[in-house]
Amino acid sequence: MTRRAAVPAPRRQLPPRPAGLGHLAGWETEVGLSVVGTFTAPGRGSLRADVVLQAPEDGVPVLFVEVDHHTEPAATVAAKIHRYRRFFQRKVKGHQGRDGELWSTVWEGSGRGGYPPLALVFTKDVGPEARLNRMKKVAELSRDCWRGRWQCPAAQWSLDEAEKRDGWYEYAGTVPVIATHLDQLWTKGPHGPVWWRFGRTTRQSLNDALTNTGTHAEYSARREARRAAEEARYQREWAQNAPGGMARLRTRAAEC
Repeated sequence: MTRRAAVPAPRRQLPPRPAGLGHLAGWETEVGLSVVGTFTAPGRGSLRADVVLQAPEDGVPVLFVEVDHHTEPAATVAAKIHRYRRFFQRKVKGHQGRDGELWSTVWEGSGRGGYPPLALVFTKDVGPEARLNRMKKVAELSRDCWRGRWQCPAAQWSLDEAEKRDGWYEYAGTVPVIATHLDQLWTKGPHGPVWWRFGRTTRQSLNDALTNTGTHAEYSARREARRAAEEARYQREWAQNAPGGMARLRTRAAEC
């Protein structure tokens, strides 16, 4: 009797996984943050971060993470954001006698402005509408912590209407808060458009959500563009009205 060769079972094709965030060594859980006292002996009013992630290779020098299982009122979650801000505000004396922020002695800043970001990950399956309502409630109760301060220096003196209305948001002293649901992280990954930054209207990728918008740099670019446009308009009017102006302008352009 001739034996038939065993036919290997076909390999099960697993669905592709979205890219992760950082490396395992960059994740630390249950990290004490001392509003008062020390890191080893935090005082009353201090808090404990569920996760602290350091992933500079992904553009995230540090990210504090709170996991919300819907077991506490929205006001309690918002109060924790206020405690994060108090921790970030805490000052200590440096080696040269200068005051510095305690958190910056342990973790690296992002360079984006403001305090380190805080991510809220909601886990309970309560339906999209209830989930969004909870996120909005937490955002409303913590508005003072994350909202940028509007600056409009030209409002009182400028004669240009566009410049009078223009300005920027100052993010110094604010805590960027981003939120998502665990299901979205599972299906789209942490780099996908799953993050809602408090104060915005759409979900974004992690990098876009962490990047401040309406900044002083953007304001300065718009202001320079207005000045350049005004200078170009002046040059055109001068060339049209001054005797021989157009010929001189053409000569100058040819020389350049």
